[in-house]
Amino acid sequence: MSVPAYALACIALVFASTACNGDLIDPSDAAVIEVTPDTRNDTNDAISDSDVPVISDASALTVSSITTSATGIAARVCWSGSSEFDPTSVSASFGDTAVSPRFINDDSLVGCFDLDATLPPGKHSLHVAAADTSGVAATPLWLPLWVEATPFDWRKSLLYMVMVDRFRDSDGKASPEPDVQTTANYQGGDLGGVQDAIEDGYFDALGVDALWITPVLDNPAGGFIGLDNVHIYAGYHGYWPISATAIDDHLAPAGTTGDDAFASMIGAAHGRGTRIVLDVVLNHVHEQHPYCTERPAMCKHTCVCGTANCDWEARALDCQFAAYLPDLDYSDPETLARVVTDLMAFVAKYDIDGLRLDAVKHMDPIVLRTIRARTDAIAEAGGAPFWLVGETFAGSSERGLVASFLDDGLDGQFDFPLYWQIRDTFVADASFRALETALVDSGNAYGDALALMSPFLGNHDVERIATALAKNDLGPWGGTVDVVAENTSATPSRWDVINPLTMAMAFVLTLPGVPLVYMGDELGLGGSNDPDNRRLLPVTPATDQAEILRRVRELGRARRDNPVLAVGARRELWQDDDIYVQARWAGDAGDKVDTVIIAMNKGETRTVTVTLPPGLGADGRAFRSLLSDRMLTANGNQLELSLGSWEYVLLRAE
Repeated sequence: MSVPAYALACIALVFASTACNGDLIDPSDAAVIEVTPDTRNDTNDAISDSDVPVISDASALTVSSITTSATGIAARVCWSGSSEFDPTSVSASFGDTAVSPRFINDDSLVGCFDLDATLPPGKHSLHVAAADTSGVAATPLWLPLWVEATPFDWRKSLLYMVMVDRFRDSDGKASPEPDVQTTANYQGGDLGGVQDAIEDGYFDALGVDALWITPVLDNPAGGFIGLDNVHIYAGYHGYWPISATAIDDHLAPAGTTGDDAFASMIGAAHGRGTRIVLDVVLNHVHEQHPYCTERPAMCKHTCVCGTANCDWEARALDCQFAAYLPDLDYSDPETLARVVTDLMAFVAKYDIDGLRLDAVKHMDPIVLRTIRARTDAIAEAGGAPFWLVGETFAGSSERGLVASFLDDGLDGQFDFPLYWQIRDTFVADASFRALETALVDSGNAYGDALALMSPFLGNHDVERIATALAKNDLGPWGGTVDVVAENTSATPSRWDVINPLTMAMAFVLTLPGVPLVYMGDELGLGGSNDPDNRRLLPVTPATDQAEILRRVRELGRARRDNPVLAVGARRELWQDDDIYVQARWAGDAGDKVDTVIIAMNKGETRTVTVTLPPGLGADGRAFRSLLSDRMLTANGNQLELSLGSWEYVLLRAE
């Protein structure tokens, strides 16, 4: 393939600067930008001073062509620097597989060499290092690559959120901070636990092929006052970084370092084709971060969000989340350069596949545009595409706010406006009519980006849906009872939670976009707001938790095995207060258009007859359930559906 010279230069710059966006820095100036790496003297720092080469020409190594297949990779790399190339200096690998360069005997391709290897399925990113004849190294080349029979499509993926400290404890070791309540303290979940779940097929069984991993960088020791000015919190969640490179050893199993544990976990995921989406905090840092202590100009202290004359929305760009969490000052070009360079070096070191960008509406959009330029350049050079998804906490009527950041470079955002209507429909018994209106509104607001937006049923910042359904919320510190886990028959009964929760999950997992399953929702885990909504997952699910898990697994696998549920056209076929039916289909009109009908009833048992879209060839076709042995036959373009109370069905045309 032919690769633009501009994109090639940007690939080589992945470790070097924030160049590659003509609106920010002229690419011709890229090689002269100097960025000081994080010099924090931590033994666990992922990138130390000694790892950063002396650079003679930032664009000296470029990819001329790249080909990936189900069995291997072939690439051509060229030296295009102004100094004389030393062929003996080249070292190259695809992932862990070292490859020897084959230099081309052609005067027009002096300094070019071919690399190829037969490789097993998985991620095998290209790494190349070289130097000139005086021994001065070029910027290392990194290009993320996959060997897989079918190219991964983010639009068809299913995302699962892992808060590492609260997911699974692999070694029984916990290192809580003193004087911090358990609810807001480290509880022992670790990267080894995530790897164990990957290797024992937990995520595969859910149909999950992408993991959102909460921030793993080092957080401060001790406890810090929360927004309520009463309770003390530890940095178990990862959102108070004190390093750009060091991984929190709380998250490392006994006998390992955070660095090794993180790399091992990612390797296990990549071996199964699972993508890793890393949660990154770019709006702020903890005041102990070397960005603040070594170069105070990088950090700015302002008013605390939510205090007097410091509204969360009106001052979104310049309020700070806590007195000890200064914002990063991106009006300073050196701050932008250093932060993005450190981020991309970290992404390259660990072979990250996507980024979840925290608190998007609180930081300068220049950050998003710069990261977008860097990741686009990688894709344009033949590398695997990144997914950049943002978090903009928004109300039900703020689709315009959410959509505005898509113009700044995000592929998608978590669809908070839709989330609130989903909650109203399944928790507050609002009409399906309002939910269909919300779906249409999202489609209109996000346009083509809808395919990479993320609908969701819960996350780590809101009350658990199981607790909302049980209506027994006693507050974050009140010891709210987990109705499903307790197996209680009291009012509300556990079925008042199980049935609406799993129907809501059926709705979310059959939507366009990249649906999110928040860890624990697949078990009906209870919990009030932060931090109670972040309970450690049970080692062995209770009986009714296992029932919810079984249902969610069915839905996740149905989505994975039927891509039409992710990328097919969508049309509502029936809507009233209690019954909702929609069709998803893909392919040209004909005898056998790939079609799935999704129907659900949250009222009393009823029968409705729906008219199917023309062109599907529905007459006489059998529609078989993806979740049971149920089968219906269309009569003309009509399908009669009998639905019990709280029954949902997914019917695929045969």
